[in-house]
Amino acid sequence: MATRNFYERDSVAAQLLWSLLNGEPLIAAQAANELFLSDEKDLLFAYLTLGWWLLPPSTTGLQRARFEAFLTNDCFQFLRTLLPITGSVTELPPLTLIHSLPPPSESEHRPPSSWTVWPAGWTVGQAGKLWMALNEALRKANFQRATFLCIPFCSQTSVIVDLFKALGLPTQLCAGYETTVFESLLPRIMAHCFAVLATKAAATSVPALPTLVGGRCFRISQKALTIWGIQTPLLARLRGPPRLVAEPDASAYWKAACHGIKGFDGTKHMLFVDDADADVVEAFYATHFPHDIPEEWTRCEMEKSHFAKPLEQTNSNPWILAFCV
Repeated sequence: MATRNFYERDSVAAQLLWSLLNGEPLIAAQAANELFLSDEKDLLFAYLTLGWWLLPPSTTGLQRARFEAFLTNDCFQFLRTLLPITGSVTELPPLTLIHSLPPPSESEHRPPSSWTVWPAGWTVGQAGKLWMALNEALRKANFQRATFLCIPFCSQTSVIVDLFKALGLPTQLCAGYETTVFESLLPRIMAHCFAVLATKAAATSVPALPTLVGGRCFRISQKALTIWGIQTPLLARLRGPPRLVAEPDASAYWKAACHGIKGFDGTKHMLFVDDADADVVEAFYATHFPHDIPEEWTRCEMEKSHFAKPLEQTNSNPWILAFCV
């Protein structure tokens, strides 16, 4: 799972989330940049989106800015809206309990023709009454009320997605709800979606990104790994020939870098067959390892990304199942 600069990909994703929620804007930006430099744009965007879902929803201009940045599919524009204030801490939210509510009573109200998929067993009058209640809540910017009314059937994704589309939610956000595999995340996404629909404030300006440089410029924290249940990357992975670049789950950067190079063989001692062209070998190492291979780094450098012994894991984070690298 090697990234461009020999962090482990899941470690960097965990550090990104940890720093977004714990007032470390510079480290969050550096971790995001490492995934970007590793040609893992889709993965980066997915974890920025998860970070957004875990932050508190609101109807402020910041929510609008995050929403508009999300629609651009621009990782760094999205990142700017998510960066925390230095030193601020956002606690991981608890799981939302899926409560039950009796269906609405019959009414003369009718839902719009654009909403055709209703909760199982509901009549047109019941769907119409919910539609009126939701629009009243959103008119008053009360996304909490709208979320409360819909949580009982939040796992009926076709119903919720069809409802969101009828309410005018952009398809990108609808797709985020529809494709979520961790069911406990659905109420969080729902709350953010209703908050977007209820937001009347104009997008607020967001600060510029910190100055970013490539290379091994940040340290993976033990807390980031343990809170997200990441297996400890050990120092032994950096010793010997840099075979991490040839692992099946190496980052897209390394897959592209190693593809089609004459004589390349990730199973060999120094990644090349014995009779490989010396110029090809030298060019590969000069391009991708300009400052020595990991084995030749100082221990201090190695310990930016890897650890001497396994870390003690914690099971206190209810969102671990949402973390899928």
